Amino acid sequence: MANQPGPKRWKRPDRRATKPATPATPAMEAAAARGLDAHTIEGAWRSYREACVSPGAGPDQLRATRQAFYGGFGVCLAYFDRISEPDVDEEQGVGFLERFRREFEAYSAALKAGEEPADA
Repeated sequence: MANQPGPKRWKRPDRRATKPATPATPAMEAAAARGLDAHTIEGAWRSYREACVSPGAGPDQLRATRQAFYGGFGVCLAYFDRISEPDVDEEQGVGFLERFRREFEAYSAALKAGEEPADA
């Protein structure tokens, strides 16, 4: 039983790597194929906008949606900064990221099931 794979585990990146990362998801690969830089927040935003925002969205809706998109990324950066601090060991950092993944996956599953999670 010891050789069975466990849950996905986040590992700190090897900072010695010199090769640029490649797109990690089909969505990122599709964005790159359309000429969007999948390794920038702007590229991710444009890909999200194409996939998820109505083409008829007005300027106020686009502005609010883009601000929310960038705001969400800012929150992620704040969490990444926190788990990178010296008082957070690797196991604690992994725990943070695993909790975030579970919460995100639960939210995504609810949306796919047609259940809009209620605001708290």
